[in-house]
Amino acid sequence: MNFGGADSPQVVQKFLQFLVRQGDRALIPVEAISEIVTVRIPEVLPVPQMRDCVLGVYNWRGEMLWIVDLGEALGFSPLFAGKPPPTAIAIVIEHDDRTIGFVVPQVLDLELYNLQRQQPPDPQLFPASLMPFLSGYFIGDENDISIAIDVPSVFSALQQGD
Repeated sequence: MNFGGADSPQVVQKFLQFLVRQGDRALIPVEAISEIVTVRIPEVLPVPQMRDCVLGVYNWRGEMLWIVDLGEALGFSPLFAGKPPPTAIAIVIEHDDRTIGFVVPQVLDLELYNLQRQQPPDPQLFPASLMPFLSGYFIGDENDISIAIDVPSVFSALQQGD
């Protein structure tokens, strides 16, 4: 795509913007997302001996969907510190024939980003625990930062366990 003059090609990609924790914005490419669903937390069946970020499995369209606290998987504090709410928002992602529902506190909007403006992950800005899961970050109009999640890295880490 080319928006602007012949000398300024822009490669844009559509992302879903959401909060990974209060005040921390994250992005996932839209093409990785199957659906956004409301998950009834009491219907999530815990699975023993799993990482803390794995909340359990959920019946989604008659299939088993793993439900994961995305923020906790990325090194943030758990989303549900006390008694969990009755429902939560999950971003359903498919990658390599696997499907995971990433629970997040809030979905914000769909946004177009110029990939030429994406900054590489910076260890000066982000904790070491988060670095393997970033494809980069974008700085918004108000100097707000949105981290771009590297979906294959998250899936790989969850498959490997601790």
